Amino acid sequence: MIVLFAAAGTYGQLLGLLLFVYAGLASAGGTVPVEALPGFLRLLSYAEPLRQVLSGTRSILYFGAQGVAGLTRGAVAAAAGLLFWLVVGAVVVRWYDRKGLYRLQPEVLAHVNQAVQDFQAKQAKQAKQAAPAPAPSDAPQPPSGETGPSDMPGPGGG
Repeated sequence: MIVLFAAAGTYGQLLGLLLFVYAGLASAGGTVPVEALPGFLRLLSYAEPLRQVLSGTRSILYFGAQGVAGLTRGAVAAAAGLLFWLVVGAVVVRWYDRKGLYRLQPEVLAHVNQAVQDFQAKQAKQAKQAAPAPAPSDAPQPPSGETGPSDMPGPGGG
């Protein structure tokens, strides 16, 4: 989904939302059996990662994590999907770099960089000011054998 967003901007985000969320939920077979789905959603369910994940989860929860019950298919599909989208993402990023395309204008990046540096400087200044000052050594200390007011019997003490 990030690849679609990077490649097509807001339209890629909309496409990813429609494809992976809405169509994925409808075609996963979690609420409606795959056999009862309309033709398009049934076809889509074979490519949707959510169906494979759901199959693997069912295998773990209800069938003792047996590979033949869907765990193997779910794990292989998840790994293949991860690998596929990593490759597509790397290709899109290299294409962006070669074309010199940027989602953010250089002025915006400079402003963000300056804001981060200002914030870090402010935090460093506050940390120096908040450092505890050493206690003055000329403050009167009671001798070790004497009792203070809280140790004395009566209304104010122990």
